[in-house]
Amino acid sequence: MVCEKVGLKDLKQGDLVFFNKIGKDNDGTDHVALVLELQSGKLPKIFHTKKILGRASFEDLNNVKWLFSEKNLDGQWEVDGFGRVKEI
Repeated sequence: MVCEKVGLKDLKQGDLVFFNKIGKDNDGTDHVALVLELQSGKLPKIFHTKKILGRASFEDLNNVKWLFSEKNLDGQWEVDGFGRVKEI
């Protein structure tokens, strides 16, 4: 494991956000994003690539439809956890 788990309240810029699809039978993470900006009491703004668009983007996790929409064509996503890369 190259990351240590951190909680939302302990996030720092540069930490990672892990996502998976709700109801999908898997044992791992489906998507990873980089924490770009912290927002007190809220989910962070992130930098990540979008599979459908094939390009990187900046998004506020509090406002994205793909995270909260049950009608998402690609399936509903959830935050699986947060991590910080360990120093080597």
